[in-house]
Amino acid sequence: MLEALLHALRICANDRSRLAISLSVDTGSAEQAQRRARFGAAVAAMGEPARTVLTVDDAEALFANAGWARANGSERAGRAGLVTLVPAGVR
Repeated sequence: MLEALLHALRICANDRSRLAISLSVDTGSAEQAQRRARFGAAVAAMGEPARTVLTVDDAEALFANAGWARANGSERAGRAGLVTLVPAGVR
């Protein structure tokens, strides 16, 4: 579902488009897993369960398959799962 959405957005995007997305990325950190569990519980309590957890490699493959590439962003934002994407082939 997410890949289809990213692909559809890519079709509509031009070379100057940017897409900001927040992802739950599994880094293997126990502390991060606890934060993700708390976040998941809070979001589910609002009626919208968080369903997708990706590894960093999975996220990169997802973006590439949908025609997007990661834009240069801060390391801190990346660790928090905040990603800015650009159409693939554009920097």
